[in-house]
Amino acid sequence: ASIVSNMSVVYTDENQTLGENVGFFDIFLHVVQHHYRMQHMTDIATEFRALVDQSLGRARARVETAIELDEGSRRRLVDAISAFEGADVVADFEANRELLGGFKLQVGSRVFDGSLAGELDRLSKEIEIEQG
Repeated sequence: ASIVSNMSVVYTDENQTLGENVGFFDIFLHVVQHHYRMQHMTDIATEFRALVDQSLGRARARVETAIELDEGSRRRLVDAISAFEGADVVADFEANRELLGGFKLQVGSRVFDGSLAGELDRLSKEIEIEQG
């Protein structure tokens, strides 16, 4: 927050001043490029989005379903996830027929597998263990 609030710093490159009218984002990109870090922009953007989400009390979720869900079903699922997480949830949905049924949910680093394929996989491993 202190970097954003303190924009009195002037960045120069080969005696060229970016100027007072240049926005924070332009200065940021200049610094990233000047320090040869452009290859890290995807990681920087991902981390920035996570920080914004955290400051807004928002969580990101990835939802895989066996079939394409209509908008009403998506909304109900997001509402249920939001209630469970105790935060507003922004969800990305993807249909994945390999799940066979049910859904798989990822919120942050936590994964909940409620798919038929996941259950069959768990049962298969359990049988393997029992048969030793």
